[in-house]
Amino acid sequence: PSKSLWKNLIFSLFISTAAVCLFCWVQCILDVLNVPRDITLLCPGCTYRTFGFPHPSGFAIEPQFMGNLLLAPTLLSVYFLAFGHNKVERKDVTPSKASSRRPSATNGERDGCRSARNDGPEQTCRWKRLCLVSAILFSSTLFLTLSRGAIYAYAIALLILFIFALIRHQKWFYVIIIPIATFLLTLTVQGIFSAVSPTSDTFISGTTKIIHQLSLGIIDLRPRNPETSPGTSPQNPSAEIPDSAPVAPVENPVENSQTEPSSDSDSASPSTSEASTVSEDSQFDGYIPESTNTRLKLNSLALDTWLSSPYYIFFGVGLGGAGLAMSAAFPENLYATPDAIVQNEGISLLLELGLFGIALLLLAFALAFIPGRYLKFLRLSPAETPPEAPSFWRLPILPFFLALLVAYLITLGFFSGLPNAIHIYLLPPLIYLAWKNYCHSNKPVLK
Repeated sequence: PSKSLWKNLIFSLFISTAAVCLFCWVQCILDVLNVPRDITLLCPGCTYRTFGFPHPSGFAIEPQFMGNLLLAPTLLSVYFLAFGHNKVERKDVTPSKASSRRPSATNGERDGCRSARNDGPEQTCRWKRLCLVSAILFSSTLFLTLSRGAIYAYAIALLILFIFALIRHQKWFYVIIIPIATFLLTLTVQGIFSAVSPTSDTFISGTTKIIHQLSLGIIDLRPRNPETSPGTSPQNPSAEIPDSAPVAPVENPVENSQTEPSSDSDSASPSTSEASTVSEDSQFDGYIPESTNTRLKLNSLALDTWLSSPYYIFFGVGLGGAGLAMSAAFPENLYATPDAIVQNEGISLLLELGLFGIALLLLAFALAFIPGRYLKFLRLSPAETPPEAPSFWRLPILPFFLALLVAYLITLGFFSGLPNAIHIYLLPPLIYLAWKNYCHSNKPVLK
């Protein structure tokens, strides 16, 4: 492999992600200016009419997938800031001592700085600035999506990076400052969007809605309004969200709502243009409990279906058969429809593959991550793994990979259907192979 493969891959990843992030911000700006959805490409539940401010979906089908796509580049940029710039200038001055240094003294080069520079402090400073700007843009856009699954996963992944940074004596403050600063930035911008949008929301109501939604209704700083309550529409306070919410894997149940506003038609009538000048109410005034309850009810229904038959327990119902099996086992349940999707990938796989399929899946993970010396009985030949090729657990970039894998495992608890998002989960093996090849072609990094 080419020695520049890793550097070119990361540079391409950052540039393309930056372009998509800028498009997300443009989506929000156009939406608060009341530009139709056929131009902004926002999903039905992403416009300012939902919460009073937009939350972008980018080129994805919904904000949840957009947030998941941003996890890898965001964590990678934060990782480079915290782990990738130690002792670079010193190594440039005395390159002949690089091979004689102890492993603990080469953390800066081993953790990504060598792959990101082209000999010289000037290139290193440029790479630092690129990582800093990328981390701010990516992290703020991730918060802008308002995807709880992606944001929770991001928080846990940052905790893992923080622990590794403390253990390795790296620049842990980047792991703290970047997410806090970008969250406050995004909170401020979304409050401004609330005040500017055609709704009657204000800066305070917009920011408090965000905190209420992200905290699952636990933190309620919203101004007291006796006419509305959490999960109700301000336009019709007595109309609660129906218990039979749609079962499609959406971040906000309003995306499939039958009461979607009709203002995104191709041509606006005079009455529509007049209405746009009148202040309107956003559909929700805070946390939407049904967006959580729907997932929990589908998870419970899937587990009941799995336990309903010994055959299901051991062999499952077959890939893609969860909805059909649940509707056959519990036809009286409102959530048991043939096209129902279990909102948890782990439970979905358990129902569709059974214990036998889960065992094969765990075996595949073992082959991928457990060091070869513990799996000698599964190796086909001694030459299958060259001695100098780094294993997963020996890679210097291990903190990033563990953080990203844990983050993706968390996101899988909020939706299922891997074929719909397989491009998201191809990023870790792609980055892993590129980094592994780079280390293999630069052996001093491993010494």
